Amino acid sequence: MKNAILLIALVVLVSGCTGTQLGVDDKETPTEVSYPGVSITSFYPIVSTVNPGDPITFYSAAQNNGNFDATNLKFILFNCGAASPLDNSDFTCNSKFVPNGIDRLERPNRDKGIPGDIVEKELILLAPTSLPKATTGQDFGLRVMYDYSTTGTQEALLSSYDNWLQKGGQISGYVLNSYSSPAPISLEIVAPKTPIILQPDTTQTVSVAVNVKNSGGGSLEDNSFREIRLKFDPDVLEPLRLSDSSLDPSYDFDSMDGADTLLVNDSDKLKIIGSTNQWRSYDVVFTVKSGVIDTLIQDATAFEASVEYTYMIDANARVSYAPSR
Repeated sequence: MKNAILLIALVVLVSGCTGTQLGVDDKETPTEVSYPGVSITSFYPIVSTVNPGDPITFYSAAQNNGNFDATNLKFILFNCGAASPLDNSDFTCNSKFVPNGIDRLERPNRDKGIPGDIVEKELILLAPTSLPKATTGQDFGLRVMYDYSTTGTQEALLSSYDNWLQKGGQISGYVLNSYSSPAPISLEIVAPKTPIILQPDTTQTVSVAVNVKNSGGGSLEDNSFREIRLKFDPDVLEPLRLSDSSLDPSYDFDSMDGADTLLVNDSDKLKIIGSTNQWRSYDVVFTVKSGVIDTLIQDATAFEASVEYTYMIDANARVSYAPSR
């Protein structure tokens, strides 16, 4: 199950490019929106006050409440201080481990009322036998990390110049399909609200900007996405290229997967500050194929975007230490 909201805004413009940008959106995510990814549903000590040297047992649980299956699931227990796991434990502090051998949480089936997968894990440590004076307790941390993705699609309308003239310079009555899956990295595709009018005997360009936003309250592993993809219709559009047929390096998509998918693979371009509401923008320019300009009357073309990432969420739990006797 996927715990993440990443915002990818594909902004399709008839002319001009936004260029690569970084920023922080200060708009808060509405609190009534449920978290669409993996959530830490429980992390607390079974006994909240322990004596020095006694076991500390935490109950922890994580559940997938999102729209995708969460894979490569890992837990990390941190802020252990002088407390240490039992000798026969299957985990160590500050290290990744797979809880109970479960590394995949399937998403809920909301149509059938089936909740998303949940994993539960007891974590047992020994409290330190001696404590500094005035030490009354300790805050432990649990990190849950998992691989996730966000997808979205948006259509843009193309019209020939003659069709536009015949309709009095105003094309109406069309509906463009649009969808973005809620996730920790949110994704939105924004296309022109007005049709792209194809002028005969001209080179028609279409600019697309992809914005990704961390809106899930957690962070990305290594503050980086793994991959960003943008799919288009190669029968209609062609990415702007140099004379040697390579992609124009002025824009952010730097490679292709087949004839219809652009990728951002450059590790520097995939970096993002891990804080909530941090966003980054990517852009590319397409040309409309000449055969389309010559023959098309009116039609929609679709853009599909996806972003792959490892998302991390944290929770804290406090244990109180009884005074030494």
